[in-house]
Amino acid sequence: MKQPLLLYLALLGAILLWPGCEDEDPPPPPCEFDVPSVGFSDGTCDPDPLRLNNLNEPQVGTFPTLPVDCPASERARIVRLDPSSDGQLNLHLYVGIPALINYQVFGADCDTNITPLTVCESSGAVAINQAIEDGADFSDIYVWIDYTIFDSPNYDNYSLGASDFIDVVAYDNEPKGNTISYSRSEGQAGPPSLEISCNGDSFQRLILSTCNPDADVIGWAQELGLPISESYTGAGGSVVAVDVPSGMSPDFFGGGGGEDPVTSTRRPKQDSTELFVEQDYLITVPTTGAGIIDLVQSEYKFPIGSQDCITFEPGTPSSQAENVIVTVIDSGVEFGGVWDGTWEDHRYRLPNSGFVQQNSLGYDFIRDDAQPDDEIGHGTAVGGLVIGGYRGDAPLTVVHFKIFGGEGFATYFGAVVATNEAVNLGSHIINMSWGIPQPNEPLALGCAIRRAGDRGAIVVTTAGNNNVNIDEPMNTQWPGSFGLQKDYEHLFTVASMEYPDQDLSREPVLVDLYSNFSDKRVNVAAYLTGLSPKYGAATPTEFSTLAGTSISAPLISRDLARYLGANGGNVGDWRSERLRTSSDLEVSAEVARGLYLPLCIDITGE
Repeated sequence: MKQPLLLYLALLGAILLWPGCEDEDPPPPPCEFDVPSVGFSDGTCDPDPLRLNNLNEPQVGTFPTLPVDCPASERARIVRLDPSSDGQLNLHLYVGIPALINYQVFGADCDTNITPLTVCESSGAVAINQAIEDGADFSDIYVWIDYTIFDSPNYDNYSLGASDFIDVVAYDNEPKGNTISYSRSEGQAGPPSLEISCNGDSFQRLILSTCNPDADVIGWAQELGLPISESYTGAGGSVVAVDVPSGMSPDFFGGGGGEDPVTSTRRPKQDSTELFVEQDYLITVPTTGAGIIDLVQSEYKFPIGSQDCITFEPGTPSSQAENVIVTVIDSGVEFGGVWDGTWEDHRYRLPNSGFVQQNSLGYDFIRDDAQPDDEIGHGTAVGGLVIGGYRGDAPLTVVHFKIFGGEGFATYFGAVVATNEAVNLGSHIINMSWGIPQPNEPLALGCAIRRAGDRGAIVVTTAGNNNVNIDEPMNTQWPGSFGLQKDYEHLFTVASMEYPDQDLSREPVLVDLYSNFSDKRVNVAAYLTGLSPKYGAATPTEFSTLAGTSISAPLISRDLARYLGANGGNVGDWRSERLRTSSDLEVSAEVARGLYLPLCIDITGE
């Protein structure tokens, strides 16, 4: 028994003396703060914000103790962001209250290693974009936010409501749009280039405007705290473009996807209720292959007997009195080509008016000069159609307002300013062969167009080239969708028509290859093409036969100019004497009452 006992004691000693494996360090306790977290909005142009409400009450919960350098109040908020993947992230604040925002950012590992990543920052703007260098060294990023309501007399009676807010957004990889040249030279007003928003629907700007010419739009822009990019003041009021910080969403400022515009609480006066904010919509002009068809290349066959109707025969040149003035808001007109004499024959010969100088062809609202030189050819085609088939007795003045540049884009700001200036000029007819396809009614443009009607001008525009019903909410395009609506009785929205089997004796039908339609929005149809000077032609015998609703619209403009003359004839008489009815267009609900302008009415009198 002695030997087994000794063996047992030896084994027991070995076990007691065995070093074994050291226990692993215990995991850190969970971070149990009640800090609301903001997820990254990467991969989308529409940010997913954390909304801070009840801002007049203290934040409830347990929070880390942060060494804040800012003046603090009991209303301060703390939110948490995820750390970056590459050492940098972006914090966006959409500020829905009229206040100075103080904020500071910290890196931490829960409640340890708390390190300031920024100093105390302050901003009075409605939009704040803060780049944060975190080095990807922390598990938690804390943002401390506080505010002080402005002490301006404008806000003496302002009190925070439960729904007043600050939206917090974070990006690990901030979205960026492309940039286009704005062709501004050094010393000229306006930026040399413009950034396009992430979703491509607008530029990275907001447009502030009003229908009230006495409203203080500049004061409002200053209240928003965003840089003023461009501004315009005229007889119709003011239009101001302000820059939205790069990477932030213009949708969140009203006139877009944001439910609660952050601009709504910022006013130069407490009772200013007639001001509104919109995105600076990106407008594209139709081009060959993208809304415009080159009929020569497509070997299109014209109706038999139409050769005398599709001609280029300029009418009575402009003079210094009793002109009918057609202003074409487009891409300008070709300078330095074989058609210079044609444009000069119809130049503006009246006294200086606003942007337009006597004996000029119009104005370039991009380069801010008196030479609206066409860089893409669309305006040349449209203006040429107005001139080439004009058969009126009154001298014809055609003014070219250039808003589309060499990349085929126009700003909403430029379109609104040009429309107001066309009204100020005394235009009888304003041709807009373009559209803004989006669901929201463009308010500033609507104001300018209604003002045109108040001054006796007629506006002619296009139905668009997507073969859709523009009365349906997702298909609306502006200004075409203003057609036949209250207060827009002076606006004509034009669709494209053609003759079945190219037979002029038959009732025309819609060009369903492209033309938009709606018997609730489209007033009239016109033929799909006409003869116009070719852009870049080497000789004055070269013409274009392009097709699209932007080509059909100037056919209406020139016929109205012919019929109404310089004295503003009766539009109702023009309808009854010049237009005809197509049962196909009417029954198909494509054009109101099936009205169309016959191709050869001046020759056949059909």
